[in-house]
Amino acid sequence: MAFTSEVSVPVFLQKNMRRKLLTGLIIICSVSATAQDTLNIDTLMIFDGRTRGTLTQNTSITCIDAKTLQKAPVHSVEDYLDYLPWLDLRSRGNMGVQGDLSIRGGNYEQTLIMLDGVPMTDAQTGHHNLNLMLPPEMYKTMEVRANGAARIYGPKAMSGSVNFTTQLPDKNSAFASVFGGEHGFKRLAAGVSGYRKGWGAGISGQTLSHNGFATNTDMEQNSLFGQIYRKDKAGKIWMNAGIGNKRFGAQNFYSSRFPFQQEYTQTRLITVNWEYYWGKWQWVGNSYYRYNHDRFELYREGDGWYQRSGKRYVRGTDTTPTWYAGHNYHQSIARGGMNNISRRFGVHTVSIGLEYRSEFVRSNVLGEPGDTLEVSFGSDGAKFTRSARRENWSAYLEDKIQWKNWVVSGGILINRNSAFGSGIFPGIEVVKTLKKARVYASANKGFRLPTYTDLYYNIGGAKGSKLLKPEEAISYELGTRFSLKESRFQFAAFARDGKNLIDWVRFNGSNVDSAANLTQVFYYGVDGYWEYLPKKPLVGVLQKISAGFLMMNADKKSEGFQSFYALDFIGQKYTLQAEWKLHKNINLNTMGYLQKRMGGYKLPGKTTETAYPYAVAMDVRLTATLKQLKLFAEATNVFDSPMMDLGNVVLPGRWVKIGLSALVQ
Repeated sequence: MAFTSEVSVPVFLQKNMRRKLLTGLIIICSVSATAQDTLNIDTLMIFDGRTRGTLTQNTSITCIDAKTLQKAPVHSVEDYLDYLPWLDLRSRGNMGVQGDLSIRGGNYEQTLIMLDGVPMTDAQTGHHNLNLMLPPEMYKTMEVRANGAARIYGPKAMSGSVNFTTQLPDKNSAFASVFGGEHGFKRLAAGVSGYRKGWGAGISGQTLSHNGFATNTDMEQNSLFGQIYRKDKAGKIWMNAGIGNKRFGAQNFYSSRFPFQQEYTQTRLITVNWEYYWGKWQWVGNSYYRYNHDRFELYREGDGWYQRSGKRYVRGTDTTPTWYAGHNYHQSIARGGMNNISRRFGVHTVSIGLEYRSEFVRSNVLGEPGDTLEVSFGSDGAKFTRSARRENWSAYLEDKIQWKNWVVSGGILINRNSAFGSGIFPGIEVVKTLKKARVYASANKGFRLPTYTDLYYNIGGAKGSKLLKPEEAISYELGTRFSLKESRFQFAAFARDGKNLIDWVRFNGSNVDSAANLTQVFYYGVDGYWEYLPKKPLVGVLQKISAGFLMMNADKKSEGFQSFYALDFIGQKYTLQAEWKLHKNINLNTMGYLQKRMGGYKLPGKTTETAYPYAVAMDVRLTATLKQLKLFAEATNVFDSPMMDLGNVVLPGRWVKIGLSALVQ
């Protein structure tokens, strides 16, 4: 059932708002371009959409390298992303339990997650998109594009994308890490790689668990990841293969009406990537298979929890309702690949390519009635009775023109989906290098398809809709990057005009959560980042300091209903990081943020919304280096602040951990 919000801004005000915004964007970029002395921008190699490129060719991309990740007090790479001002990691549980990543007000379903350029999109639900299976030590970079563009990354990248790149086994090395801490926290990770005469191979694994910081918040996860690598004069090819298992208490995760939830997931992945170069020609491509199994228990089963008794589940004097026939089981399988050919013709680099993806789900809840099949993963005799399948084809053409101090990149993607028809998605980006700054502007159209949960889920007071349409948006951005002596700056003003946005909403006085297409929503805002790298440490100890901000809004609010995602974006966010050298072998890393989320949530038993409070976070890690060994002492949420990214889902307070790692190369 489609939904149209009654809360809207008159058309003439929307047009006036857009006019003021675009004027402000031009002023910001003009002032920034004339106020600096020097230009000093990193030229890290990145996966720039269909081809390999450099960061200087597309300044809307931020790249975080391995050294930065390893200094941070995090035990999953996605947790680090919460400290970038334009990103929002809505955690239901940290350390890789479950996090929904969104960019500049977009929701987690509109953010494309990639591993070495391969989409990790889960057709069942975007809650599984970050089911990655590498220990943090195995990542090389995180490449964040804070702007949507279907022509560059295809479906799902409606508000932006994050590409996690792996450390390829191109040298002989080994590592091991062991951590322990409060709440029974334990983490053990190890890996080894070897390289000889153009061939490399590596394997790594991790086990992580804790007893929980509150009722029903315990978790355990295990993963294993392997690589085979071949490099020659023309290029390289490598294969990734991994498996990851997770089990976690999901207190209030999806509904406070049924607090004692639990979830199991198992993810398997096989990918093959290649990059080859012959003179002016470049060939980049991949193929992949991704499998995810999800067992969701609305009533947690196990010792001390609910136990099966006939056709019902019983815990003491509490018995599940008659409509709860058993747990939810889902299998989602994605297969696909991409091939891109590009060639330089003078100032032009022309790229053309094809991409294919098949998505299939088998479930006892999602899809259309079909064949009956026994559930083999963690089942008590349950059967798959439903399924759904769809296929997606994309063809694209792009031309990048590099002339003097200009870079103009424009292209178009034609998309065909077996369930939702065809669409055309153009875009353009312009970069101008001035004497003292680099200025860029872009306009791109993006889209994303409803997940099978959006379409079919109908249990426990949550109701999907098969009438949902794909959502679309046009994203605009104007920005600049520049350096001034020992400082680096970046500023951007952005807007996103969304159409048919998919959200889960609950009207005041109702207990039903419904999937719906919202009317057009216009998001707009500004963000910025400053990094100071003194040649000599300040006051003898401060080696680096950085700060960022985000301020944004939308022309609609969740009045008369609760928005779970589309209108619960972060309106203000301020970040601060610092690196301190306390001794020649002792370093301190501090990371913090202050943020205010728009919208609100409903407390159990209430029918009206409660606004989200300001959230304050501060994490620290102390590192002592002794040759190949590193000793760690860290604390997250050091102020013991009440933390909540999603209504009624409480996050950990202060948490102290210690650890030891060794690296041999």
